[in-house]
Amino acid sequence: MLLDSRLEDEAQKPFNHVSLQYIDAFGPELMKGMAPGKFITDVLGLSVGLPRDFQAFVDPQHSPSVHVQVTTALTNGLILSLSVAEGAANNIPSVIATMNVRAAKPVEPSVDEVMNVLNAAQKAQHQFFESMTAAIRDDLGAL
Repeated sequence: MLLDSRLEDEAQKPFNHVSLQYIDAFGPELMKGMAPGKFITDVLGLSVGLPRDFQAFVDPQHSPSVHVQVTTALTNGLILSLSVAEGAANNIPSVIATMNVRAAKPVEPSVDEVMNVLNAAQKAQHQFFESMTAAIRDDLGAL
């Protein structure tokens, strides 16, 4: 349907951007009282921190707000952008993870080519999510 809806002069041109986005919220039932920064580091396995010289200026009574953002090329020709930060879902404090996987180059305008990219993107997202959430796998199944 998407391919059929393209304007005639655009119909045979490659898509410049094909991507798949996944968003998840890790709420209090998964964070189990941990500060968001500690959850991001200890559970999701993403390193965050300030340089040692900055520590003298940080109020030890308050946990720093954390936002980790990484973009990297994958071995399958896709590009992963991952953002993990403190946030809220339905007004409940949570850690929000946003994963966007996109083609690194234009995609030919065929159902097979577009679906190949989307399927590869979904597989990459699934593998990253499984790896990132291994420490809370049992808790995820209970939700």
